[in-house]
Amino acid sequence: MDRERFEQWEAIEKALEINAKEQTKIKKKIKELTGKTHREVVEGSMPEFPYLKKKFIVEGVDISAINDRLERLRIKEQEMEGIKLDMEQWIDQEPDIEMQNILTLAYRDGMTHQQVGNELGYDRSTISQKIRRYWPT
Repeated sequence: MDRERFEQWEAIEKALEINAKEQTKIKKKIKELTGKTHREVVEGSMPEFPYLKKKFIVEGVDISAINDRLERLRIKEQEMEGIKLDMEQWIDQEPDIEMQNILTLAYRDGMTHQQVGNELGYDRSTISQKIRRYWPT
């Protein structure tokens, strides 16, 4: 795990938020479509002799494309949640409890170095220094 990966945490959170809104919008659209059927008349013949020409009315709602999009969003959501879980587990395995707290506050909770310092009783420069030493460049 590296610093660049952790700096994506906020972007992942935002992407999950956007994903959830889109899923809600799609679910609403599906509800709106329920009851709105498409009606088509098709021609065919009876399955048995005499093979008479017959017209059939087919009705239904085609939401397959919408369901495909919803499924892709769910898969994307699971992937992003998996990335977050990997990062959280990686932080939890950090043996230095102080560094674990700094990483949790700075990356998972999205705090600035100043806010992390205030929370843990350090100044901003100390937190920045600890993070810089932790992530070798």
